[in-house]
Amino acid sequence: MFAARDNIIRGGNGNYSSIDRQAIAAELTEIRNEAIALANTQTASGEFLFSGFQTLTKPFTLDPAGTIVYNGDQGQRLSKINDDVTIASSDSGYEVFENILNGNGIVHTTENLANVGTGVIDPASVDQSSYVTDTYTITFVTNNNGELAYNVFGAVSGQLIPSLPNNAVLDAPAFEEGVDISFNGITTNITGTPDAAANDSFVISPSTRQNLFTTLQNVIDALNLPADNASEKAHLQNALNRALLDVDQAMANVDRVRATIGARLNAVENEKLVNEDLIIAVSSDLSKIRDLDYTEAATRLAAQITSLEAAQASFARIQNLTLFNFL
Repeated sequence: MFAARDNIIRGGNGNYSSIDRQAIAAELTEIRNEAIALANTQTASGEFLFSGFQTLTKPFTLDPAGTIVYNGDQGQRLSKINDDVTIASSDSGYEVFENILNGNGIVHTTENLANVGTGVIDPASVDQSSYVTDTYTITFVTNNNGELAYNVFGAVSGQLIPSLPNNAVLDAPAFEEGVDISFNGITTNITGTPDAAANDSFVISPSTRQNLFTTLQNVIDALNLPADNASEKAHLQNALNRALLDVDQAMANVDRVRATIGARLNAVENEKLVNEDLIIAVSSDLSKIRDLDYTEAATRLAAQITSLEAAQASFARIQNLTLFNFL
């Protein structure tokens, strides 16, 4: 995934030609194919590692629409390592490759594909203490002063900027490039110059689950599109910014799964050490029994019995000796 991330960053090089970007897209296609092959890994017995309980079902395949789909379930196979300890011995393809929230994990930003300006939106940050879950649209207009301005509407929240009862167009605040736009716990900014005449717009929506293969395919598609004029370059930059966030989310998810695997391996290692100590103790006891010199042991036993009988006889005589026996 580090290679994919590096290629996405390279794709944003403004000096690259369409041919250069297509070459990067080809490299990302190979990375995507390798990831699919890894996700469809089989054991020596032919079982698929990442299909949950459906071990004989190929987990990831291409559907008629050209989308990679998951065919397994969310089952996690278990292995018993002693009478009291059972650990997971597999992770489903859903957990590793599918269960990934896009964007920053809370919100996801997109531009309107019909935009003709050069606006590029920041991925947005979220203050969860004041965040209101909704789908928000930032639209560019010309206000009453003839300025490039913007308004913000929530699908549920309604008009937010300018606040009611101001007119959404005439009273819209003037746009300032790179200056924060904040509402309902969300902060973002837009660079470049959106087009007011075309009502360029951007959408900030709650993050949704997006598998790793879709993330890679999205950036491959974006790199294969023309990016010769300023507007097309803005669309490309928006796509690359989204892809970087989505790949980072995928890498964080893989790290999470790896951490759980590490914890399970530690549990197995601890049980292995306990078993090794038990084997050593049993082997030592067994060795003592097998290596016993029976002649020497019989001689020692006879000597100990004689000593015990003498001690018992002496005790029997001594315990009856009192001063009254001599009066």
